[in-house]
Amino acid sequence: IRKKYGFNISSKDLLSAAYPEASFDVITLWDVIEHVELPKENLKKAYDLLKPKGIILIATDNFNSLLSCIARTLYFFSPRIFRYHAERIFLPYNKTYLTEDYTRKLIEEMGFRIVFLKKIQYPLSKLKLSKVEKVIVNSLYILERLFRLQSQFIIVAKKR
Repeated sequence: IRKKYGFNISSKDLLSAAYPEASFDVITLWDVIEHVELPKENLKKAYDLLKPKGIILIATDNFNSLLSCIARTLYFFSPRIFRYHAERIFLPYNKTYLTEDYTRKLIEEMGFRIVFLKKIQYPLSKLKLSKVEKVIVNSLYILERLFRLQSQFIIVAKKR
């Protein structure tokens, strides 16, 4: 993006970034917010770093998804043999497990106005699964869409 479009891009940690307030038009947190220990503080910092009417783009895992509910059930109530599959859902890199409702409230509490929200599913092509596991996950994805309990969501919000 820097080379192709000439945008000024930064990929630093928000909380340690030493930028003046109102420095950015857009801040993206694609698959980031679930990896930080202090999501509320990161969103507050993003708000402060955005120019008036600046935009924040967030994509994150949905802890209320059907897959997450099944994984929690398998992990806590099943023999050790099923825990491996459940642990694949709960990535060790995630520090925070967010739900759509909690994230929406948090974003609005920081002063943003949500302009777009869409539930999505993690692309099967990015998952390292056996053929049998892919069939199972794809079947669960169909159920997730049916019940609107997809595994991820995207939020676009504007600074008020």
